[in-house]
Amino acid sequence: MKSGTYRLHSRFDRVINYADNDGALVSLVLPGVGAGPGNVIVHALPDPVPPHVEVTEDGIAFGPHTVSRADMEAYDAHLTIQRLPTHDELDARIRPLVPMCPQQSLAFLLDEDREKEFETDTQKALCKRTKEGVHFVVTGQYADGARILKGLGYGLTPAGDDFLCGYLYALALVDTPHATRDTLFQAARGDNLIVNHFLEAAHKGLYYEHFKDFTRTLCEGPAEDCKAAFGALLSIGATSGTDTAAGLVIGLRSNR
Repeated sequence: MKSGTYRLHSRFDRVINYADNDGALVSLVLPGVGAGPGNVIVHALPDPVPPHVEVTEDGIAFGPHTVSRADMEAYDAHLTIQRLPTHDELDARIRPLVPMCPQQSLAFLLDEDREKEFETDTQKALCKRTKEGVHFVVTGQYADGARILKGLGYGLTPAGDDFLCGYLYALALVDTPHATRDTLFQAARGDNLIVNHFLEAAHKGLYYEHFKDFTRTLCEGPAEDCKAAFGALLSIGATSGTDTAAGLVIGLRSNR
């Protein structure tokens, strides 16, 4: 986390985001959100909300509060997987998780029966467009796929962007050449500062705590632990956990 002044960008129930002039993001988060790149865990969000925070070599200061640099950097965002699951192992671990996925998420990419949840013409068009973008991505046509998927969907981080994040994580796990990963990363970046922050973390292989735990468990942990790890991931955002996981799973399937 680089030093400097970060000004208030956005506030949510469990997160306050601050950005610097270069678009770098620092987030004050409650413990349930978990650690991660740019996240600073606090026991309570400051009220009133400070208009800016200062990051120095010693830590971060916001209003009358400070968090030391040692506490900020105690979490290791890297993940090393010793053995990736086979396709059959991956499918066996994912199958019991699909019923846990929220409606109108990208669960339909993991189970085509979930397409039935998209009932209106607009929803059906969104589903079709998503599948078109995913097809381009899995066939290596990254620019075309990212053009379709970025910004596609609803919410702060649309489903298409979450998928691209998960896919970038998968590319790193299977040791895809950096230049190839960078092609997708550059094509996926857009005007959404928060999405760009997540994409950069994925491109660098830096994990948020709940997604790290899920990825590790999915790949090499006890199969019976997958539901608990996925449940924790689903607590973040409306459908973002499922949508990012879908990108990860399809990325692992299509690149090995």
